[in-house]
This record gives sequence, structure tokens and C-alpha cells, in this order.
Amino acid sequence: MGLKFLTIAPQVDEETLKKQSSLNPQGLAEMLAFEKTNSIARDKADTITIGGDQLVVLNNKVYGKAGSPEKALEQLKEFSGKTHQLITSICVMSKNRHFIHTDITYLTMKSLTETYLQKYILENETWNCAGSYKIESSGSYLFSKIESDDESAIIGIPTKALKKILLELSS
Repeated sequence: MGLKFLTIAPQVDEETLKKQSSLNPQGLAEMLAFEKTNSIARDKADTITIGGDQLVVLNNKVYGKAGSPEKALEQLKEFSGKTHQLITSICVMSKNRHFIHTDITYLTMKSLTETYLQKYILENETWNCAGSYKIESSGSYLFSKIESDDESAIIGIPTKALKKILLELSS
């Protein structure tokens, strides 16, 4: 998009917020995006702050980052042959305004063998990714179907929505 930006880690305890929340998965992703953005925007009132969150959901169960190759394999085996949701929420703050946008992508994973999944995990080091896959690398080969209004949301930021929000802020 040609924008100059700084990357700043938010000061939010995500795991505590998740445990304390009774929100549905979409509400949880939106709340986390807001809290992350707000934690940075408080100190940057004269700038535009963008934050976000992604959750992977299967049968209303939220899957986070696996944290290890073994747990990544467990996650991917659960997704194998099934359709799950990737919920991507962004929050954009500027002065006294904020916008929240959520994109829900439906991904149908092929039925894959444990051997294939183990190889994929080790080659791509996916245990630190929501859902234990990286669509931008060879992860797209894991899926037989991807349904999304904005496929850039899969990687992290729905750029169509972000562009629209930024245009609204500049008018």
C-alpha cells in the first residue's frame, strides 16, 4: 500500500483475556484486536494505529498457536478433511475514532496423512502460527477449498477493508 509504518508489540496479555472472555469467537477476535490497538494508541494520539488478531475455529473451539511441532501435528490432524474458520479482525484508531473490521475465511483442508503433515510442519516451522499452517508458503497446498472476501486476510490484514478505512479517515 506504500505506507510508512512502525511495528510495535502490543502490551496485552492475550491468554488471560481469552480465558476471562465469554464472547463468541468473532467477538473475541474483535475484542483482542481492539485491546492490542488501544494498548499502543494510548501513547500515540496523533497517529493512526492498526492492530489485529486472528483465531482459527473448528466446531466453535478456538485454536491458537500450537507452540510445539507435536501440538501442531495434533491441530492439523483435527483439521484434516474438515472445514474450519479463520477469523481475522483489525482495529484502526485515530484520535477519538476507531473502526473494527472482521473477515471470516472458510478453509477446507484436504484429508492428509500424518507423515505428510509432519513433513510440512518441520519444513515450515508452523507451530508459532494460528492453526499451525502458513498459507503464504506451501500451506495453500493443504487446502482443497478457500472461501474469502479478501484472501489477504489469511496472511494477517484484510487490505481491502484497511484501504477503505484509511480513505475514510483521510476524508
